[in-house]
Amino acid sequence: MNIIMKYILFFNLLSVAVSLPAFYDDMNEKSLPYLVYLRSSFQPCIGTLIHPQWVVTAAHCYLPYLKIIWQNYTINDQQPTEQELPYEKVISHPNFISTSSEHDIMLIKLATSIQLPKNFQNVELPPEDINMDTQCMVPIWSWDDHNFKQDADVLHTLRTDLIPNSQCIYSYPGKLTKDMICVGVITEMPYKCLEVSASPAICGRFLQGILSWTDGCILGGDVGIFTKVHSYVPWIKKIITTD
Repeated sequence: MNIIMKYILFFNLLSVAVSLPAFYDDMNEKSLPYLVYLRSSFQPCIGTLIHPQWVVTAAHCYLPYLKIIWQNYTINDQQPTEQELPYEKVISHPNFISTSSEHDIMLIKLATSIQLPKNFQNVELPPEDINMDTQCMVPIWSWDDHNFKQDADVLHTLRTDLIPNSQCIYSYPGKLTKDMICVGVITEMPYKCLEVSASPAICGRFLQGILSWTDGCILGGDVGIFTKVHSYVPWIKKIITTD
């Protein structure tokens, strides 16, 4: 594919919503009640509430001194409260190893169940018989160019398409397995930026992917390799119901 065609694909597939400050009263976060910010002394990650007591994220996220931050709109619809959610345990997939991007998925059990706002649609795990929606939304926190604080301060909403795995495998030989999906645009000139890891890929109303790694910057339109959540639904449900 020549460079002109890649730029055409970039502008056809990429549509970034208005960037809004994280942890403040904005409509973007308000529509994403399942999103949590995983603050740690090392680096932050993004988590996704899939159950009143469970958060899913990437297993590669190293989270010492973890604090789970959630915007609580249930108390006051107009002025949300930044709430820290206590947790009991962190459970990585048993086959994950730090030197590989395979099985890059992890569950966090909250100490108590939370009540998500009734008037918001929650994200769901994909059912076994789903035909995956190719239109996806990827929320991503990043740092403002002039911000040098620990926490990311801008929340973007990226709307893009899934890349066929046949094309992604060709571009990333030996790096893609059947339990991964690709989102973004394959480009020869990766765009660099600083963004929080483990963003979810919400396709339709289902959580289809968790960002494992990228060859550049998702916000710049570069391809991101996501753990395919569909492959791990049995494991997730087993943990949730027995642990």
